[in-house]
Amino acid sequence: LVYTLLLSISFMLISVYYEDDTFLFSKVDAMFYYSNSIQVTELGLVENLTRLMNKYHSEDWGAMFFDTFILYIYPSKLLVNAIYILLGVMVSVFIYRMGKPYMPEKYAFLAALAYSTSSYLGFFNSSFLKESLFVFVVVGALYCQHRCIESKSGRGLIGVALFVFLISFFRPAVSGFVIMSIFIYYGIEK
Repeated sequence: LVYTLLLSISFMLISVYYEDDTFLFSKVDAMFYYSNSIQVTELGLVENLTRLMNKYHSEDWGAMFFDTFILYIYPSKLLVNAIYILLGVMVSVFIYRMGKPYMPEKYAFLAALAYSTSSYLGFFNSSFLKESLFVFVVVGALYCQHRCIESKSGRGLIGVALFVFLISFFRPAVSGFVIMSIFIYYGIEK
């Protein structure tokens, strides 16, 4: 957590030094999400949803809705970045827990550590792009699927369904891949 936080802050400081803002070199998408989320926070819930559905592509709905919700709570780009950092830590925990049954604990820990200390994670966590949230939702779906497989019951299927539903607001095709992986697994099991 500390390393990811320091890496994200470093990326933001470098961006401020070179670009005079914290949108990290690739401004088009980041500025789009930020400026539109700020505009949407000024609307009511019904107007917000109407504008979201009419003005933006469905693959932008997830990030726009999430960012707008966070900016409703407290209008700060840094709060969104901090939440992205926490989601990155949760993904690392998911990776560790999914890896533990299939490899020695040391390797599961190293896999989670490699993910959590990667430079691209620091970049995404500090750039106001949707990738951090998208990776969390995808890995969350796979983690819930893993829990269903481990427990040999359908208790986690609600979590899988929720995450697959959320994935469809980022990249609809990926939700199809997750659903196919579930069918493939249960088809092989029988």
